[in-house]
Amino acid sequence: MVGEMTRLDSPIDVMSLMHKAFRAVSERVEKLAAQSEGGGNLKAFTAAYQFWIKQLLHHATAEDQYMTAQLVGG
Repeated sequence: MVGEMTRLDSPIDVMSLMHKAFRAVSERVEKLAAQSEGGGNLKAFTAAYQFWIKQLLHHATAEDQYMTAQLVGG
């Protein structure tokens, strides 16, 4: 596969992998939301949404602490 990473030289190298995973989870939540509108499994949507928001908040908090603080001299 072109562009496949085989080595991580720096913590920033993980970002593209994390964002790809976040995108996949987001797409799953969106699909479950659409299905629940038509009578789909609301429990599956709720569980997926809770996982998604937990991961997103953790990522944002960590990024603010470890990345943004370095940019503003923190």
